Amino acid sequence: MDELKKLKVPQLKELLKNEGLAITGKKDELIKRLFDRQSQSNQSKSKSPSPVPNNDTQNLTNEDTQDSTNKDTQDDSTPAKDSQDLTTNNIQDPPNNNVQDTSTNNIGDHSTNNIGDHSTKNGQHPSTNDEQDDLPPTKRPRLSNENPPPRPQTHEDEMNLDLDLEAEPEDPNQPIQTNSNRTKSDLYLDTINRDMLDFDFERLCSVTLSNINIYACLVCGKYFQGRSKISPAYAHSIGSDHHVFINLLSEKVYVLPDGYEVSDPSLDDIKYLLNPTFTPEFLNRLDTGLYPVAYDLQGISYLPGFVGLNNIKANDYLNVIVQILSHVTPLRDYLICRKPTSNDTELVKRFGTLMRKLWNPKAFKSQVSPHEFGQEVSKRSNRKFKLTEQADPLEFLGWLLNTLHLDLGGHQKKPMKKKHMKLKNEGNPQESDQMIKKVEEEKDEPSSIIDAAFRGEVRIEEHDILARPDTGEKGLKPIFDLGAEVRTIQTPFLFLTIDLPPPPVFQDTIEKNIIPQIGLNEVLMKYDGKKTIEINGKLKRFKILGLPPFLILHFKRFTSNNFIEEKNPTIVNFHTKGIDLSPYYEPKPKEKEKEVDEPIERLYDLLANVTYSSTAGTAKEDSQWKVQVHTRSVNEKQEEELKANSLKPNEEKWFQIQDLIVEEINRQMVFLGESYIQVWERRSDKIESSLKFKDSLK
Repeated sequence: MDELKKLKVPQLKELLKNEGLAITGKKDELIKRLFDRQSQSNQSKSKSPSPVPNNDTQNLTNEDTQDSTNKDTQDDSTPAKDSQDLTTNNIQDPPNNNVQDTSTNNIGDHSTNNIGDHSTKNGQHPSTNDEQDDLPPTKRPRLSNENPPPRPQTHEDEMNLDLDLEAEPEDPNQPIQTNSNRTKSDLYLDTINRDMLDFDFERLCSVTLSNINIYACLVCGKYFQGRSKISPAYAHSIGSDHHVFINLLSEKVYVLPDGYEVSDPSLDDIKYLLNPTFTPEFLNRLDTGLYPVAYDLQGISYLPGFVGLNNIKANDYLNVIVQILSHVTPLRDYLICRKPTSNDTELVKRFGTLMRKLWNPKAFKSQVSPHEFGQEVSKRSNRKFKLTEQADPLEFLGWLLNTLHLDLGGHQKKPMKKKHMKLKNEGNPQESDQMIKKVEEEKDEPSSIIDAAFRGEVRIEEHDILARPDTGEKGLKPIFDLGAEVRTIQTPFLFLTIDLPPPPVFQDTIEKNIIPQIGLNEVLMKYDGKKTIEINGKLKRFKILGLPPFLILHFKRFTSNNFIEEKNPTIVNFHTKGIDLSPYYEPKPKEKEKEVDEPIERLYDLLANVTYSSTAGTAKEDSQWKVQVHTRSVNEKQEEELKANSLKPNEEKWFQIQDLIVEEINRQMVFLGESYIQVWERRSDKIESSLKFKDSLK
């Protein structure tokens, strides 16, 4: 025990590693672990048969033993040399597998360990070449059929013998193995500090600000470039005594300044944190309401996908858009499961990485920073959308969807105009109707996952106003030319704008405390194809021709004039389940034929709701953006499928997320906020994986 206390921690860990024991813990724990192993070895050795030593030999003192040893060495110098030659030959070319090489075990490596130096005898060290003849003969590896010769043992020699015997393999037929790299690779792994690791920030060297060949220090979490002798990472390993680094691109772990690679199963959680991976089975569990409960390093539970995003300064507008897009099932699955290609833009890569981190079930902390994604957004948008300045979430949503659409291989779609001429006593209405029918029946396949999820189609009819009566009399209508053309435009859309009625201007004391309200069905009447709206001197009618699987609605709350930007505080009442959009949809001819036999329901359920709140004033700079999302629920068919597999889905829960604050709310309180953006999901009774969405892409 005293000799073990003299060793340093790295030497104790080497001994424990060779023994196959754990190398974690304080020095006292390491010493106790080694001492217990030695005690077990002594007990096993006492049970095994051993030759009975001579009583005369046991009664010899240390001085007599030394004299007899020196005398035998001088008289039998030649046999000692022969034994040394035999030892060398046996190590280089062993005749059979029974030879055990004790020189390859680190426990018996007397050049590095302080536990018993076998090149000396009882503390006597050779000092000159003349004294070489006084040394004992070189130790020859003992064959399995040989019995150890009896010799006097001191306490120190007994400890060394126990360690040597413990280091030898128990199976005599086991081949000799070396561990030159295995021990040193685990030397610094206990210095890794997982609490300091954060791979959310932009991958730039903290010294050179370069983004090429970046390594992360697994002790302090900082980023450094390279691992050569002139690199910042090499200098950091020497100056700060931090030795374990991971390459952020290849996910390989190295020990500096030694420069060798480490491959250990204990590093798998760090590699998964750097680049989370998912299976379709895990995502299908989320779609059926089987949400797994995850825990961070502090033991705090969280739900994957319902974690907060860090607000660096004024990027809450970006956070809410990322949150709602992360719950759009086909887009989430497409970005999480797709394999990156060389043609992917940096925006697609970083957005996919952010999506995987939001749904990571093995995160070290229950929050994510969008810093890396936000920096690329600022670069691609020419600093229109920055992390340090407020912006309109709708403008950012439109820019992001269009940019992702083009980056993922989509192409731009131009509106199709149809001119239906209705002139007096001339024109060819039949030819015009045929052209309209041909355009309506034209099939337009989606060219990207953005198209497949969000793109719809709307028909706009325009009629110019010739003059407006200026007599001042009430009830007079604008004057039209009945012979003028009615322009019809079919245009794709990613979101529909909903106009809110203006709040009353003159209010008494009681009405000031009353917030105006309106139902969602009333404001959707804009798209029934009958209601006429005057916009910029033109009368327009709108009709939805194509409903996407995920419908985005924008409530127009802000209007600008020459002096100030005004906000409409009207509250929109809506149900979170089963909104029927059939009155606002005109099916295509092929769909009409199908609906003759079986009517098609166009029911939508609320997926996400972005609300706006502000302090005193009307400026957006003082605004706060929140998002409300919910866990998945199942329909009757899905519930029967789960019961057949003895699975019980979780109940639907609504969460309100404001930056890092995630709190559960009641579903009946969702509509109380000033809704600004909503995402509605088309209801489907089929149990289909959303991964099939990308199968329709060409």
